[in-house]
Amino acid sequence: MTHCALSNPTPNYIALSYAWGDAESPRETIRINGVTVQIRENLRHALDSIISVRDAVNDGPARLWIDSICIDQSNTAEKNHQVQQMSNIYSTATTVVSWLGLHTPESAIFFQWGMQQSSVRRGENWRHTLSLGPTLSLRPTLSKAVEELLSRNYWKRLWIVQEVLLALDHQIMCGTDCVAGDDFFNRWITAPGGVPLHGPPGEFQWFDKTVEPPGYRLLREKCSGYGDIYDFQSLYRLFCAFHRQECMNPLDKIFGLLGIITSYGRESPIAVDYGKTPEQLCFDVLDAVRSDLRHESPSDAGWFAFSLLKALQLYEDDSDEFGTGSKSSITERVDGYLENLGKDRPPTWDGDGWQDGKTGRATDTISIKRGYLL
Repeated sequence: MTHCALSNPTPNYIALSYAWGDAESPRETIRINGVTVQIRENLRHALDSIISVRDAVNDGPARLWIDSICIDQSNTAEKNHQVQQMSNIYSTATTVVSWLGLHTPESAIFFQWGMQQSSVRRGENWRHTLSLGPTLSLRPTLSKAVEELLSRNYWKRLWIVQEVLLALDHQIMCGTDCVAGDDFFNRWITAPGGVPLHGPPGEFQWFDKTVEPPGYRLLREKCSGYGDIYDFQSLYRLFCAFHRQECMNPLDKIFGLLGIITSYGRESPIAVDYGKTPEQLCFDVLDAVRSDLRHESPSDAGWFAFSLLKALQLYEDDSDEFGTGSKSSITERVDGYLENLGKDRPPTWDGDGWQDGKTGRATDTISIKRGYLL
């Protein structure tokens, strides 16, 4: 392990983006500078694959940045400092590698087919080269592979929003196969604009885009040039777009988004502090987005507060609702906060849908509004 400063000259290194796995994941033992380190199984697979690929092309050792190793997870002060540096770490990496995991038989065939398409199509009007599409006998295998790849836990991670969005060079890796993110999203799965890659619309679809994980959709749209539909400088809208992404520590539902804001040269609206309780962070967030809430309807403001409580694991049970039912002290305090903003009757859940607190009319808060995923 070496210590580097992210300053000129910036060292060449690969930043690994991967799913940690749950706490019960099998552990593997590695040695770093003579010290024994326990890592989870998925990371060990990633390291073995990277080493295998580099050995095959005689690239020699690689300098890697891996969060679970490079940050002392037991040291709160170090975590606070390093997480605030995450945008710099991923935006200055020579390459960010998204590790999807080991191959299944279908994904191996899909990557082999995709590599062939990429090599043939470069420099051509590939969108109209339909003869290069898979044969009828191969399509079921490739479709199964795409469905399985997009259902992997990697796409559900909240941290990938920051890790890959800020990447200067992005590579997708599965097993020992590695491909540029642009090829993976735009040449293998979908064409720009969401046009099916093979055959006219409706004839052959890879997958149902309505069930895309938000993290996957963001990366696909980034590679397609449509990432500007998101307001990445607003914590309010970032949270609305990605609050369903997953992370092990509920505090990361907020801390994992802050680096995107600071990458635009803006000051972080909240200080990273893993010593805070989820309840403390909840009200820090409400204070940080106060101006946004003032401009929202009571329904939207209440929906945001409800989603924040859920994300921070402060929402206790189905009776712990806004406006009706029994309440915990935290929901009562949030109710009071919204009342002080003039959002005096937040929405309630009646079993069939949200009901607007002021009008009683049903509202659709799960749809896409203003171009942002909710």
